[in-house]
Amino acid sequence: MRSELGLGDDVVVDVEGASLAEGTDDEFSDAVRALVAQRQQHDDAEAVERFRAELDRDGLAVEGGLVSVTDALCQANVDTLFVDAGVLVGQLVWTSGQPEQVSVEEADVRQLATGSAEVRRNRADEALARAAAVTGAYVVGDGLTLLQGVGALLRHRPDNTPLGEPASRRPSQRRFSRIRSCPPPRRRGSRGTTCT
Repeated sequence: MRSELGLGDDVVVDVEGASLAEGTDDEFSDAVRALVAQRQQHDDAEAVERFRAELDRDGLAVEGGLVSVTDALCQANVDTLFVDAGVLVGQLVWTSGQPEQVSVEEADVRQLATGSAEVRRNRADEALARAAAVTGAYVVGDGLTLLQGVGALLRHRPDNTPLGEPASRRPSQRRFSRIRSCPPPRRRGSRGTTCT
């Protein structure tokens, strides 16, 4: 049936040794949970490897701490968010009523907030997770030691410079001045946004 539908191993997995027969719910559920955990570990390991590779080539990896990661989240430019919860505990960020509006600076969030939106301090781990969820970013919680407990793989370079161009030729980045005219964040699977 799998071949008739054209489905590969990344879409369909056979659960061996378990069935849906009456009285076997726990066995089947345990087998499914084990497969999901195995897939999660595989996906996380691939994301960590990609992050390391991008760091080495000055590509799409951001390891600059909360400032760089929150800037990228505001632009809906984070494909994968890496969180080192042990380091991130106790750190605070500013947020508004829109989860993707998050920053270490209150003034940055006030600039982004519309109308009478409430701007307040929140735990960084919770605020970053909400921003990642709203913008469709994948979250990895283990596998890296990170500055200020966060890092990110970007969907595209913040300055829209082609990936093959050397870092020395890239124009300098401008914080938040680019964000004001960003379209709303796209869902997972989209190729990010372009801010003007």
